[in-house]
Amino acid sequence: MKSRFKRVFKNIQKYVFIRSKLADLNFSQAIIIVSGLLVLFFQIFAFNVLSADNENYQADIKIDFSNDFPIMLQTDNFAVKIVDSKYEMEQSRQKAAIKNKSINRLEVLARSSENRPEGVSFAQKRALAQSTAQKYGIDWKILEAVWQVESGKSWDTSRRSYAGATGPMQFMPGTFRAYAEDGDGDGQAVITDANDALASAAKMLSQNGLAEGNSDQALYNYNHSLAYVNKVKSIANSIGE
Repeated sequence: MKSRFKRVFKNIQKYVFIRSKLADLNFSQAIIIVSGLLVLFFQIFAFNVLSADNENYQADIKIDFSNDFPIMLQTDNFAVKIVDSKYEMEQSRQKAAIKNKSINRLEVLARSSENRPEGVSFAQKRALAQSTAQKYGIDWKILEAVWQVESGKSWDTSRRSYAGATGPMQFMPGTFRAYAEDGDGDGQAVITDANDALASAAKMLSQNGLAEGNSDQALYNYNHSLAYVNKVKSIANSIGE
């Protein structure tokens, strides 16, 4: 009976001591200490559960004293932060999505270049514009400028506009049939073939006034836009000999 009384007395003393110490802390400090202990407890618990399956385990919740994440609780000299690994996983997922999008874009560009002759130089394209223009009696600079505006001087291409214009000279199918020319002598005129398209464009420009020096009329007939006419003429004037 006496020993039990002593134990009860000691427990009362300990309780009074703890109460007195806690009383010395202000409310915010007490919250910080309790929160830190809880976070530490959950971290240790999670580590003990998962470490047997994964030696490289990183806890979902950890204390982080960097400035990368919002501070949850803080005083002037101490801060507790909670870092959620789900946030890090989402960031990684977004970066991977951006990378995949870039890769897919490169694959699309690669596919768009399939079946095209490789190694067609700038000099060869200019030579084609000059020889074709000479055949139809027109200014080769105007022809090359139209080619530049329409497709950036693309070679054999099936590129289509939203309106349906196709090929290196961006002909509407009906217009191409009206002026179709076999530019490379293979017995057929193909809207996506650079030689045929350029010859057809030269024929159209020639018959609509360019052979007589009326570039405005010829270009406006090719594309009914004064801005287009001015743009082509500006590029043609910038081309050197």
